[in-house]
Amino acid sequence: SYSEKYGVNYKAQASNSTGYMISNNGDSSWQYSINGMLDTSDRTYVINSTSNAYGMWVASPSANNSNYLMGANYAGNVNTTYYSSNLGFRPIVCLKSDTQLEKNDDGSFTIVDDTFKETSTINGEEPTAMNPTIPEGYKPVDTETSSWGDGTTAPTEENVNNGLVIEDRNGSQFVWIPVETAVASSEDEGTTNKAMAIKSGNDYKGLLYDFSESGSTVRNNCTTSTYNYHEPDIISDYDDDISYNNGLFTKDSMQEDYNKMIESIEKYHGFYVARYELGLEGTLPVSKNASTNTGVITADESNSNTKMWYGLYSKSREYAPEESEKSVVSSMMWGSQYDAMMNWMQRNGENVTSSNSSKQNTTEVTGSNSNDVLKNIYDLYGCHVEWTLEANGTDCRVIRGTNGNQYIPRLRSFEYPDSTNSSYSARLALYIKTGEEDSGLSAGDIVASEDKSSIYGATVKRL
Repeated sequence: SYSEKYGVNYKAQASNSTGYMISNNGDSSWQYSINGMLDTSDRTYVINSTSNAYGMWVASPSANNSNYLMGANYAGNVNTTYYSSNLGFRPIVCLKSDTQLEKNDDGSFTIVDDTFKETSTINGEEPTAMNPTIPEGYKPVDTETSSWGDGTTAPTEENVNNGLVIEDRNGSQFVWIPVETAVASSEDEGTTNKAMAIKSGNDYKGLLYDFSESGSTVRNNCTTSTYNYHEPDIISDYDDDISYNNGLFTKDSMQEDYNKMIESIEKYHGFYVARYELGLEGTLPVSKNASTNTGVITADESNSNTKMWYGLYSKSREYAPEESEKSVVSSMMWGSQYDAMMNWMQRNGENVTSSNSSKQNTTEVTGSNSNDVLKNIYDLYGCHVEWTLEANGTDCRVIRGTNGNQYIPRLRSFEYPDSTNSSYSARLALYIKTGEEDSGLSAGDIVASEDKSSIYGATVKRL
């Protein structure tokens, strides 16, 4: 690999059972040791610190005699070294000849699995609420409670309704929310079919729901009044102030965003919601278990990277902006998305209307309590109150979930968007771009493995 990288002609051979030799000039001459053979600035081949070892062993039979092996030391020398010397080793992975690698921003490489190169359902058939579309760049992940199956057929309805999970190349996970009917003809029809919106001219208006133990009903006048809960809309008391909304959005752009989200859900019959509350890996937005992933913290509105509602709004869009090459678009959850999630859960046996402190994640670390899970989605009882894009009047945005001493997932309340409370966070939602073409996937090893290994010192994750 060194020869290929640097265009040199280094070779090695075993001249006899105890004679492993090297050459730096093709095969003109062979030696047991060559000083300065390797570039000391290349940390893949030469270590930069002797605090733990003086070099790395080279996999070889013995050199000189049975007590000496080949090693590459910190000075770039390749020579015979006594077997008990203070050397370490670097593991490598050999890849199949048709394997493709994609270099990541951090210098690591991702193995690209063509099985999920294009946006498609797992069996290549038409997308439905019960046959979810997997976006390009994501893989299906089986959990203890849900499985995608063997790829030859759509997942079973039971598995869909237990919460099917996908994962991106960086390990962020999302859960499919099936939506049989996205658009209703009226608020009354919405109560029956649990749609997310109605059409108003060329635009969509959100259907928002009240929940009780017996079911849910559309909130009166939620599509016609701007006095109470409604979406999409700006809250002019704050959003017209450049100190808060410095070019983030306008009333028209927010309406356009909402229209595209509903049109996607109408086409694909569902959307994805983050399995965990919004996290930060450095400054990157993620959906990961912050209790098991070192370097991930749970975002909240007191953090300088996600300050106030506006900071959480901006960071949520940063995961997958519409103008990016990703197959999805990300945002903070809309109120109608949150209600669609609650409606789906309630239809499938989850109690979203009663307080249950035994399930609450009492920490501010998302994923840290395995009891606080509904349909593979963490922290709907606790961890943080979650901001949404829903508006209330002209001065408040809407929060969902735990509020004070009530540990109830369906809870809806409102707050001024300039608060900086560490108990307020958000959750990513993804919709699939409607321009994505559906293409069939081959059956077989559909659910990819999650093993990690190393190639020439770079981290590799199989997708």
